[in-house]
Amino acid sequence: EGHASGVNAVGWSPDGGVLASGDGGGGVRLWDPVSGECLRTLEGHASGVRAVGWSPDGGVLATGGGDGGVRLWDPVSGECLRTLEGHTDFVRDVSWSPDGRTLTTSSDDRSIRFWEASSGRLIATIVPLRDGAAVVGPDELSYKMTGNPAGELWWTIGLCRYEPGELDEFVPEMQRFPDDAPLSALSTLNRSPE
Repeated sequence: EGHASGVNAVGWSPDGGVLASGDGGGGVRLWDPVSGECLRTLEGHASGVRAVGWSPDGGVLATGGGDGGVRLWDPVSGECLRTLEGHTDFVRDVSWSPDGRTLTTSSDDRSIRFWEASSGRLIATIVPLRDGAAVVGPDELSYKMTGNPAGELWWTIGLCRYEPGELDEFVPEMQRFPDDAPLSALSTLNRSPE
């Protein structure tokens, strides 16, 4: 007990030693499942927490909220390590890659976003279409598509509407990748030197 409003999301740490729960007011509580004691309260989302997800090593907790933001927390100190912004509606799911390097988030804005967990850098965004999907790189100039996007995805300049691909030859920075190109290819144009 202790949440001020309804619980929307729960998730066990990988070792099962801590339970995270997020509520409709934007708070997250970390619990000792044996004693039932609240170990820590995390505050930061402007509205309800809808998703919680632990990194594979248990060192970071990701939370998604009704404010469209994703927060990465240090569960020991309670410090917010970074905020990932880009979604425009409720974040309903957060999932880590098995190696903990990539975080995937999905939202009611109908997009799925891939993030580099260590830096918070956006890798790519997937937008589902009626027949297929569009994957857009973080620079919004690199992309690939599957299926038929007719009438569902386009760029607008002034009062003119352009279908995907129509402007590619006129915008030198625009780069369309083949359907089988990996997500990493779309993010290389925006990658900072290491």
